[in-house]
Amino acid sequence: MTEPRNWDKELADIDRVIAADKVVPAGMPARAGAPAPPPSGRGGPPSGSAPRKRDLAWVWLRVVVGIAAAVALPFWPRSHTCGLDLYLYLAATAVVTLWGVWIMHGAWKHRRAVAHVSGLLVFLAGLVFIAIPIAQRTSFAAARLTWTCP
Repeated sequence: MTEPRNWDKELADIDRVIAADKVVPAGMPARAGAPAPPPSGRGGPPSGSAPRKRDLAWVWLRVVVGIAAAVALPFWPRSHTCGLDLYLYLAATAVVTLWGVWIMHGAWKHRRAVAHVSGLLVFLAGLVFIAIPIAQRTSFAAARLTWTCP
């Protein structure tokens, strides 16, 4: 039969190991031989530091350009019923949709909620502008339009 374990001794050993492996909090001097603190999360500013003004300006510039492009799409100057003009219009709507994704990425990275919601609205507007011509040319619509001009 085995001897009973001395739990007090084993727990004291575990406490000693934990005390030796503790990571030094930010701003505190590190002990010699202490492990380095783990790296902060991927992307964005480290917690506790403010994002740079230049980065925030770029986020808001993306928002302004994206909203302007989404508002301008319904006023497309050429007829986009068929052919090359239709394909150019669809390419422009795809660019607006991807621009919305880019806005959301930058806003998420710099923790800007209003900019993120604006990017989401630009993205959704781009999806709607893409869906309308596609729906008119598929079996979804009663009177189908064609992709090419006659």
